[in-house]
Amino acid sequence: MDDSELWMMVGASTAFGVLLSAVVLFWFFRGQRRRLAVPPATGADGMTSFPVRGISTQSRLIVGGSHNSINPLFAIGPGGINLRVLRRQHLAFSDIEQADVRKTLLGQMLVLKHVDGRVYAIRFGTADHIGRVLTLIPAYTVRLTEAATRLRDAAATGASR
Repeated sequence: MDDSELWMMVGASTAFGVLLSAVVLFWFFRGQRRRLAVPPATGADGMTSFPVRGISTQSRLIVGGSHNSINPLFAIGPGGINLRVLRRQHLAFSDIEQADVRKTLLGQMLVLKHVDGRVYAIRFGTADHIGRVLTLIPAYTVRLTEAATRLRDAAATGASR
């Protein structure tokens, strides 16, 4: 086998690897898009589950944080918010200091600041889901930023963002 045949085999195997990677990524993102298109569902316990792309948390005391994009859980109900980053957690509305909406490259995310300094960043599939979540948060217990208030009011009136 001479050098030209060897380089041809290397090129063919590289092209096959790139093609296979593209197919796997297409399949993954198609499944994720389908999962995020599911409308929020309310269970028997009164908790409304929302499909999310990922949930991240960061503590004020620790430089690092945690992220869950494989099996995130976000549900909101009368008693507070259930979520899963590394383990399942419950946040009472009285423990949330502020709710904010921030723009990212892939859309918008809801940022919840806990009274003990932790920050939760929840990436939803659509801004409509963030607006619906904000309408379910009691306004008298959680302080909303200006952007969050605008999105909540738009969702409450049925207007698009």
